[in-house]
Amino acid sequence: MQPTGRHRQGKTAMTKPGTASFTQHPAWQRLRRPLRWLGWILVVLLVLAALSWAALPALVRKIAVDQTQAQIGRKLSIGEISFNPFRLALRASDITLFEADGKSAFFSAQSLLVDASSASLLRMAPVLDEIKLTTPQLHVIRLDANGSGHYNFSDILDRLAAQPKSEGQARFSLANVQLQDGAIHFEDKVSGKNIDIAALQLGLPFISNLPGNIDSFVQPQLAATINGTPLHLKGRSKPFTSSQESAFAIDIDQLDLVSYLPFVPAELPLAVQSAKLTTRLDLGFSRKEDKPTVTLAGDIRIDDISLQDKAKAPLLKAKSLAVQLGQFDLLAASGEISQVSLEQPQVWVDMNARGEINWLRALGSGTSNSKAPAKPGRHASAGQHAGTGDSGDSGCTSDTRTSGPHRPATTESKRRRHPLA
Repeated sequence: MQPTGRHRQGKTAMTKPGTASFTQHPAWQRLRRPLRWLGWILVVLLVLAALSWAALPALVRKIAVDQTQAQIGRKLSIGEISFNPFRLALRASDITLFEADGKSAFFSAQSLLVDASSASLLRMAPVLDEIKLTTPQLHVIRLDANGSGHYNFSDILDRLAAQPKSEGQARFSLANVQLQDGAIHFEDKVSGKNIDIAALQLGLPFISNLPGNIDSFVQPQLAATINGTPLHLKGRSKPFTSSQESAFAIDIDQLDLVSYLPFVPAELPLAVQSAKLTTRLDLGFSRKEDKPTVTLAGDIRIDDISLQDKAKAPLLKAKSLAVQLGQFDLLAASGEISQVSLEQPQVWVDMNARGEINWLRALGSGTSNSKAPAKPGRHASAGQHAGTGDSGDSGCTSDTRTSGPHRPATTESKRRRHPLA
């Protein structure tokens, strides 16, 4: 039997007193104000999220382009920019930094992902949970060899050097740093030599000088193809240890440093004629008591060392220089050097008529020990003192002559300081 309209109205009317009694309940009255505030907060957050999603990409593009032009004087173009307000993730595509002429590309990348952390607001410092740069390409050109050399980025270095230095140490935390499918092309117009680095892959678990836990999922990795020769360094993590340590080995065998010196954007005080690098190093990433550290430990050896001054006069020859690192903290720039050894060194020391030692002249800090020209006999005496000095406990002996090679025996130092002269 279907209820009549009067029955339905009566049933509805009977439910109203129950609803009214619920809304008049003291517990509901106590919750009305917090729930109302919570609703308004949610509305405001949604509005802010919508505004940041719509307006932040254009603002980021304008700030990036304007600041790049103001700080380094280069033109920057960025394609699409998107922002996820719930993840605080910003993604930019088709990034190009142009040469000084504003036409050809100096640096380009297919995409850049920056995943920020809300901890940045609490720490008042950049805290990034992930950084991923995809298909970056860099074109470096040495234009001439005047002074320290002129490169296609020398104007950027000059502008940065002219800026006032900031006081204090910059605080930051970068986690899960990734570089995928990169390429670097070095072009030396002076010597005509080129260095092509392709298929560059880089992974760093974190780089941070801020305390706190870091959620890292990237394994340490460095891989590339250098002029057709593959290079691959890959480490392993220890996720079940308290320090969450990860590391990879840096093993280099007899790398000729001289062939890479033309690409150093700084003038060296000495001319390196020969030097071959061999390393057995461990680059480690760990966290102890919520404090992240990046350390370097192991052995560094340079063989067949030959140094000259700018006039091509010999200064130093040695069979090898070996350095043993204990634990060197790269972020704090401090650590322990366990041992230093110099094998079969030959040192040339002389003094000119103004009393200036050739080493000090080569290093750009020549000093005059006497206003009047010294006699030849005093030259030899001064030269000998400069070579031997107070040997103390250095265990170093030398047969020193003015303008001639010094051949001290192998010198080893374990956590000691020795006078240079």
